Amino acid sequence: MNNHPVIDKIKKRLEVFPNLPLIHEGNTLFVEPRDSNGFEVLLEDNSTDFVVFCDGWSYDILTDFERVAQLFVLPLTAAARLLVREKNQKRYWWLLESCLNGEWGGIEVTFRPGKYSLFTRKKTYYLQNDWINIEDLKSWIGKEFTSDRIKF
Repeated sequence: MNNHPVIDKIKKRLEVFPNLPLIHEGNTLFVEPRDSNGFEVLLEDNSTDFVVFCDGWSYDILTDFERVAQLFVLPLTAAARLLVREKNQKRYWWLLESCLNGEWGGIEVTFRPGKYSLFTRKKTYYLQNDWINIEDLKSWIGKEFTSDRIKF
């Protein structure tokens, strides 16, 4: 019996991308970064809601399948990037950004509290994936999901 129909539906839609290293384990879908400039993307089905994780960034979605699908695949494209801050080689702040009309803008910030010295230099950098061409997603995500317009 299938306990995770949303995960199965997203997995089925992603079958058209045979080079995408999609891992399905229990209640999660997972894609590892292509290289050190990328980041992991994970979707977790908690039975009552879904959470999308990108490295340390996370977003909780209730039950809207299309929104879950969009937010899971967007970080697999070059139309999204993750702004990361770290201190003492520990990541503590993430902002997922998407491109709209050629302009980058943030979707949501995730911050991991901790003890960070005021005198420690912070490092800020971007991570980005390019597993899927954003234009290839229009047929199953919707016309608003293009490199010129990402609606969240």
